This record gives sequence, C-alpha cells and structure tokens, in this order.
Amino acid sequence: NTMADVTDPNIAEAYKAVRNDADETNWLVVGYETNKKLVLQAKGSGGMDELVSNLKEDSCNFAYTKVVSQDEETTRAKFVFITWIGENATDMTKGNMSVHFANIKYVIRDYTP
Repeated sequence: NTMADVTDPNIAEAYKAVRNDADETNWLVVGYETNKKLVLQAKGSGGMDELVSNLKEDSCNFAYTKVVSQDEETTRAKFVFITWIGENATDMTKGNMSVHFANIKYVIRDYTP
C-alpha cells in the first residue's frame, strides 16, 4: 500500500487557520513522521521567510502558504502549495513524494496552480 496517513488533525487545523482571514497564521509545513505518516511539523505567521527556514536539505515536505497581493484598489490572497524535496533526503522519501501528493490533497484542497 503506497498511500500516506494524513489523519493528523493538526494538519487540517493549520490548513483552516491559513485560509481564515481572521487568523494570523499564513503558512504550514507537513513532513514525514514515518515513511507513510505525514504530520504537521510547523506553522506560523511570519510569511515566506519563516516558512523557508523550516525546510531542510535532508527532508521532504509539503508546505502551504497565503500570499497577499495589493494594488491601489484591491487586496487579493492567493494560496500556494509547495512540494519541497531536500537535496540530501533519502531516495525512499523522495520517491514517496509524488505518490503522497495525492493523499495530502485530501486535506489541503484549495490552492493556486
């Protein structure tokens, strides 16, 4: 069975927080607890720099962030899904990423392609 376990309730809670305009949380990082279990590893409100500081060269992660763009008349939020494959991650974990992407999309559903 190649499916990943994405039942960690903290993933869904952090996803809802990023989507909620009333919540300051603007990113989350999901990673591997085991080869088949994905868990929330970090979340925060410090934007892209803070998110990137949680991505390591020896890990593979899925991340989600809110990016706000403004012009004179409007403010728009776009939601970005990131697949991070660290250069020094194990080959097994790298290989699992493409398959497990389908599983994490059941929890993290809305993003700008």
